[in-house]
Amino acid sequence: DVRATGLRPRDGGSEFEVCGLGEPRTVRTLLFGDHNAHAALAALTAASIEGIDLGRAIARIAEVAPEASRLETLALANGATLVDDSYKASLESVFAALDAFAGLCATRKLVVLGPVEDPPGPPGDVHREVGRRIGRFADLVVCVGERMTAVRAGAVESGLPQEAIHLVGSRLEPAVALLRATLRPGDAVLIKG
Repeated sequence: DVRATGLRPRDGGSEFEVCGLGEPRTVRTLLFGDHNAHAALAALTAASIEGIDLGRAIARIAEVAPEASRLETLALANGATLVDDSYKASLESVFAALDAFAGLCATRKLVVLGPVEDPPGPPGDVHREVGRRIGRFADLVVCVGERMTAVRAGAVESGLPQEAIHLVGSRLEPAVALLRATLRPGDAVLIKG
């Protein structure tokens, strides 16, 4: 009965219209991604049931910041944007982060990815599917961890050139060095896992 329409990224968060609680109203949040819009809709619905003024509830939602390392958006000194989603890397959270990040407006989109935690199936198959999703929107991928070649294979299947995919092993220093040399103003980088 309550739904979001016109979901779109906006200044490190998102914006949408809430419908089903009277006249449609614009909701702005510091959170982005479909999964966070669902949480906002649930909160607004609960507020409505409890008789809380919708305008007041919308204003409070606009103040809710993401948890640390959970799609936390940070402006970097060089003009790039960092989206830190490094807290966990279950397959569901990887897919949610990739879907949200794919919708961001950026000159280039870079993804730094670690292995999926406790993959629900053969790790190679799971990582190949992750690579396919990344290959649909990313301009550069940095894989940190062992046995990440399946990510590269999936990304190449989706059209990302192999030279845009860097396997740096399990050490972070090569990934950091690559990002320092590569990031430019207007870029966005997702760190997942």
